[in-house]
Amino acid sequence: MRRSGRAWRDQASPEVDPAQRETVRVRCQRFDDWRRAARVEDIALMIDVEGAEDRVVAGMTDTLRDAPPAHIICETTRATAAHRMLVDHGYTATELERSGELVNLLYSRSVQR
Repeated sequence: MRRSGRAWRDQASPEVDPAQRETVRVRCQRFDDWRRAARVEDIALMIDVEGAEDRVVAGMTDTLRDAPPAHIICETTRATAAHRMLVDHGYTATELERSGELVNLLYSRSVQR
């Protein structure tokens, strides 16, 4: 799957002058597809994707079910779909740090394989 930077333009910081924004094409791949192709089993994960955390977590549902990381750090809030999806997969959230509305949460779960 390919997406252009244009799909993310709405995510740009409001402080950035629209005349100074640029479009960058990036190759995107679902996390589940990448993990299978790379044959990765044990992972440590930090998710900080400027407002697209819900999309990232949605793209890793197979991993969360079949090979869940013991810990995930995610910059999100408890009011997001990303938080709900992680909790639904058995994770508990602990606040690590807060800067204004931004929160780094540590999601932990017992991993049984």
